[in-house]
Amino acid sequence: MISANASCKATLLFLSFLAVIAFFAGPVGAIGLSPATVTVEDVLRGGYAERMFKVYNTESTPMRFTFKVTGDIAEWASVYPQNVFIVPPRASQVVRVVIQPGADAANGIYEGALSLEGTPEKPTVVQSGAGATIVTGVQGRIFINITDREKYQLEVLSVETPPVEERTQLLANITFSNTGNVRAKPTITIEVLDRRGQIVASIQKNDFEILPTRQEFVELRLPTQDLPPDSYSVNIGIQVRGESVYSKTYTVEIYEIGSLNRKGELFSLSAPQTAEAGSFVKVDAVFKNTGTLPSSAKLVGEVSFNGAVFAPLSSDELSVMPGDQTTLSAFFKPIQPGTYNARVWAVYNKKKTAEKAFSVLVTPSQSSGSDLLYAALALLFVLLIAVTVYALRDKLPFGKKPTLGTTRKAEVRKTKPR
Repeated sequence: MISANASCKATLLFLSFLAVIAFFAGPVGAIGLSPATVTVEDVLRGGYAERMFKVYNTESTPMRFTFKVTGDIAEWASVYPQNVFIVPPRASQVVRVVIQPGADAANGIYEGALSLEGTPEKPTVVQSGAGATIVTGVQGRIFINITDREKYQLEVLSVETPPVEERTQLLANITFSNTGNVRAKPTITIEVLDRRGQIVASIQKNDFEILPTRQEFVELRLPTQDLPPDSYSVNIGIQVRGESVYSKTYTVEIYEIGSLNRKGELFSLSAPQTAEAGSFVKVDAVFKNTGTLPSSAKLVGEVSFNGAVFAPLSSDELSVMPGDQTTLSAFFKPIQPGTYNARVWAVYNKKKTAEKAFSVLVTPSQSSGSDLLYAALALLFVLLIAVTVYALRDKLPFGKKPTLGTTRKAEVRKTKPR
């Protein structure tokens, strides 16, 4: 049988261990999953559906993530490109969850759980070579509504017919979205007409399909290399299962060689002058396409602190038509107070604009939720130890005091004659 003293010692040892863990663990890494809850309607038995999720790493170190789908739909779900991946500091990654229910799945609503766990790629050194791996996680939910009713619905999101120079192929860029629940197999017919209304070039394409819930980009090249510089009409028609879903006529210019170019300029830059440590700083820059061809633009740059590179800056890549402008946004998260210097520029079609610079004065954080939680846990463990010691003081070896009867007995032994 375990003695009272041994039980008290074990309790104190366990509480002390928890206090040490709380002390050395410190705040955990911050990760995020968006969206947190998703509902996918009208998924056909034996069909296909997918949803995109964005995983965020807001920490200053690389994080290793594990993404899992559990629950009713676990056997139907697959994660792409893979369910274990590493996200660089202050970056994000898109994860695609594909749902393929069985052909015998019953109609109804099924629920799945999204589990995202993150650990530092390298363990944190906490004491003389000892390492600790802190696991953080977030949860999400996904609801799947299974049906046996087929739904045909294909949308044309955008059509672009940019100008070209002579002796090159005319382009038609089309973006589709299959909002139905069956595979769509569109037939695209394009005709190029001159000023007299004569067809001078044509093409038809029907050798591809678009899965349900997916968006697809299709580029078609027309044989217009022999056409002289002029204005042409381009008729674009799209059919699905024999029914027309899109029909429109565009005017396209074919220019002389050397007439077209790609140019761009970074017009304005917006960033806060001050920020708190641990908070995100948003950088907005306006890019304008001053050329005559469509361009894809992206904001890039770097942030320096104390003379060393602190973090790269990068935005999403956006398409900008000639004469249009768009705002490119990037983020970084300063950790320590001080002055952060940054320089940014836009990259478009393997070219770059002139650089722009700015500085942000970072002040100490007024409050931090993770720090407060850490402090509260540490204080709680200390209080638990103190209360336990106080409550069990009479049972501990160092807490026992001699009783009155024991003292008198000892005094009697002292006065007893030899």
